Amino acid sequence: MGNLRKRLLVLTLLIGSIGLAASIVIWLNSMQVQKGVNELDEITKINESYFELVQSYQSTLADMYFVVSSGYSKTHVEKIEKNLEQTEKKLQEFEPYFTKFEEFGQLKQYFVVSHETLSKQFDIISDVSNAANMDRVRITTSEDLAKARNQIERANDSGMQFLQAFNDENRQVILDKVKSTELWTLVTLGILVFVPIFALLMFRRAFNKGVNQVLGRVNAYQEGDFLYEAEQSSFRKDEFGQIETSLTTMGQNIEQLMQGSIGANQRLQLVMKELLVAAEQNLEESAEIKQRSEQVTKKVSMQYEGTTAISAVTEQASASTQEIYSIVDEMKRNLEAMESLSKRGAQSLKQMVADMHQSSKETETIVDRFTKIKVDIDEANSFLKGITEITTQTNLLALNASIEAARAGEAGKGFAVVAEEIRKLSGQTDLFSKQINSITGRIQEDTNEVLKEFQLFKETIEQTNEKNEASAKLFQEIATNSGALLEQGTHITVTMEEISHGVNEIVHSVNDLVASSSELTEEMGEVVKAADHQVDLSNNMRRTVDTVKETAEDLAANIASINMNKS
Repeated sequence: MGNLRKRLLVLTLLIGSIGLAASIVIWLNSMQVQKGVNELDEITKINESYFELVQSYQSTLADMYFVVSSGYSKTHVEKIEKNLEQTEKKLQEFEPYFTKFEEFGQLKQYFVVSHETLSKQFDIISDVSNAANMDRVRITTSEDLAKARNQIERANDSGMQFLQAFNDENRQVILDKVKSTELWTLVTLGILVFVPIFALLMFRRAFNKGVNQVLGRVNAYQEGDFLYEAEQSSFRKDEFGQIETSLTTMGQNIEQLMQGSIGANQRLQLVMKELLVAAEQNLEESAEIKQRSEQVTKKVSMQYEGTTAISAVTEQASASTQEIYSIVDEMKRNLEAMESLSKRGAQSLKQMVADMHQSSKETETIVDRFTKIKVDIDEANSFLKGITEITTQTNLLALNASIEAARAGEAGKGFAVVAEEIRKLSGQTDLFSKQINSITGRIQEDTNEVLKEFQLFKETIEQTNEKNEASAKLFQEIATNSGALLEQGTHITVTMEEISHGVNEIVHSVNDLVASSSELTEEMGEVVKAADHQVDLSNNMRRTVDTVKETAEDLAANIASINMNKS
């Protein structure tokens, strides 16, 4: 518990104790006053009883004097009898006061003797037989009544003097008690009022001093002075001292936080500037990649049209080969089976996606797809080389077939016609192969340029995103197996078998080229979409950088405003 709360508790206990003591004093004085009032009531009762007793004797004497002087009267006799009974009763009721007060005890005999005299005289005047002799009885009775009256008057004088002195004495005692009660009440009220007021004023003084000290620090904090130091003499050990210590610690923490915020804001602004430049470069590179991807898509479409035309020619060559193969069917059974070409290895290029930012992932995807396009183009060139070689060999075989047909004479004229047709088809195939080779050469050059651009773009992304995890690239080169033709036989059947297999190989190669061109077209569509997505990501990154930059500028402005208030 702090000193301030201890003071408040002591003040509360002090006020409660003073109130309790004042209540006890007032209660004791009121009890004294109540006791005096009860004594005053008892004195009043004694006076009343004494006056009633004396009045009863005097009333009885008056009635008896009336009967003695006026004569017998039944009504008055009955009244006297009733008064005597009441007088006796009152005398009995006053008996305790005779015992309690010595002064009254000395007067008791007067009342008793007077009562006996009155009773005796009543017996005389109430006797009817004495009514005729009232004159003779009047003198004796009057003398006795006079004696009784003298005794009552003597007792009354002494009793009145005693009551007067007794009343004055008790009245003074009661007045003294009332004055004492008033004095103690005033003293108690004074203590009850002034002591708490003085204690409250002292408490208020200490409280105001603590509040002013805290307000001084709060005002300093409002002005930006978080290192405010109060006077050493004003250090307190109560709750305000604890508040002062807490506020001092809070001000030091705020000052440290301000300094840290200034440094962090400066570093953030530098990072934002670098990131903004990188975002601009990213956006420009993304736009250029999109443009080149569209150009490559157009050239791939042209390649697809060319390969479609080649496919039609090869289909025609295949049909011609089938016709030739039907002519030399008998010779084919006698030829040795040609060893089939080795199967081409399957290619697979799969991307392993790691926890990278979207821009790096899209870049890796585009690079992989262009690498695949380059490999497909290289494969197509390899197919075209194979077609060219097959065409050359076909011409040689056709020439050999013509020579053999000439040697055969009339039997070989049919072979001569077939050989001529094969040379024509071989020439057309060679022409289409050169055209496709020219187109694929241009596509390969554009693809190489785009690939270089993507490599540059990739390097830029890696420079601007140092914390991105390196993306694993898995490249599995496409293995191309082109089987060589078996040894050319001297026999026409072996030659035709080789021509048939060569044409079939051309058909398969052209079909593969068509499929590759179609797949390449789809891949380029995906590349264009990826480039669009990359542009959107670049725009979003730029907007995010602008927002962060504005936030950093607002933070710097707030810190500058606080420092301005501090200065």
